[in-house]
Amino acid sequence: MRSLALSPDQQWLASGGDDGRVAIHSTEKLQERVTAEATPQLMPAFKVGSDWVRAIAVAPSGQWWVCGSNDGSLRVFWWKDNGWKPCQLVARAHGFWVMAVVITPDGKTVISAGADNRIQAWQVEHHELGVTLTPTWSGNRHRFWVSGLALTADGSTVASVAYDGQLVLWDMGRGEEIRHWQAHSSYGSCVAIAPDGKTVATGGADRLIYLWDLETGHCRATLSGNGGNVFGLEFHPDG
Repeated sequence: MRSLALSPDQQWLASGGDDGRVAIHSTEKLQERVTAEATPQLMPAFKVGSDWVRAIAVAPSGQWWVCGSNDGSLRVFWWKDNGWKPCQLVARAHGFWVMAVVITPDGKTVISAGADNRIQAWQVEHHELGVTLTPTWSGNRHRFWVSGLALTADGSTVASVAYDGQLVLWDMGRGEEIRHWQAHSSYGSCVAIAPDGKTVATGGADRLIYLWDLETGHCRATLSGNGGNVFGLEFHPDG
């Protein structure tokens, strides 16, 4: 399993794996099976490609999901006729693996990051056949694979971290870089932004977590003690 995402109402859990499949599970049914001390059975999975599904994100409405896979594509699943339906191939997003994907709080923009060293913004359009993504702006500051993305709570700024160790902040409205700095001596693998939008955290192959001032780029703290690469970060809702 390579990726997980939980819907805002906590009723659905999506997972993506090395077999190129995405499964969307009812958390209520999973809990019933766990309570009954039975082995939870996976929901029928959608085949989206022949290789890893590395990234999944759910829209704030909970009505659609987007996933990115190793073939460089983005695909969308949406709720229709009392069930989850896969859209056709939505976009050839990157020339190589899709490493991360996020959706803005208003649900109008998707940001993807790839092993082609780019991040790409997509305008979301809804129609009777599903959801389509139209490219808007692209950023190529990084010199190596872009491995992590995070948005501020208001959706105005997106942070990207990459295997070049750089952290880059982007203005969502203008599609331009705000600032960048070297966050890790080795590759950076994940990033998270505090709910108040004042602190950004990064983790990487140097086994360290750094807390940075979002406005100045000043390092506020360094957290150590991890036994290996840091691949995931999340702030508590209260910051």
